[in-house]
Amino acid sequence: MNYNEIYTVEYSASQNCFHVDTLDKVLMMNRVNCRGKNSVDYQIIDLCNSYEQAMEKCSMYRRTYKI
Repeated sequence: MNYNEIYTVEYSASQNCFHVDTLDKVLMMNRVNCRGKNSVDYQIIDLCNSYEQAMEKCSMYRRTYKI
């Protein structure tokens, strides 16, 4: 499976914002944070097939949850 072709929609409650990235990059950063025993605020809330779809989901979540 190519994780570089799957996009994540992440949300940070403390920053009150969304972030879109590839699943490959998110997993790599999670491993780095795990090794460094760093706490992360962003939570994956959706997976998408394209960057465009992920951005549409961000807009939908902003409207739905008034973020």
